Amino acid sequence: MASRETSHGGRLQAVATRWVAAVDRIALERHLWSVVVLALVADVHTTAIGLEQGLTEGNPLMRWAIGVGGIGALALTKGSALAVGVAVRRRWPRYNRVVPLAMAIPWVAVVVANVLTIA
Repeated sequence: MASRETSHGGRLQAVATRWVAAVDRIALERHLWSVVVLALVADVHTTAIGLEQGLTEGNPLMRWAIGVGGIGALALTKGSALAVGVAVRRRWPRYNRVVPLAMAIPWVAVVVANVLTIA
């Protein structure tokens, strides 16, 4: 009688386990990128609300850019940062979860700070 590990069922279970783990990693990465995109949109939106309420952008370079190009300048800058993040992730796939996490954490923090400021 074959052992569990060398039997057909054991190999099938091992393959299924690896497949599920890969799907979980892919799902996690997708969720992280979703957080990045949502944080980007929320940052631009909450910044726009704050500016409409008379607040000023805290970043002097972005303050100037928004003064010249409007809130679209902030959206363009954030979109460019997102594009760089995607390029880094594609170039170095081993960082597939690190890159979106590194982008999401500060952007979510900025959104929280914006919401607390405009509340």
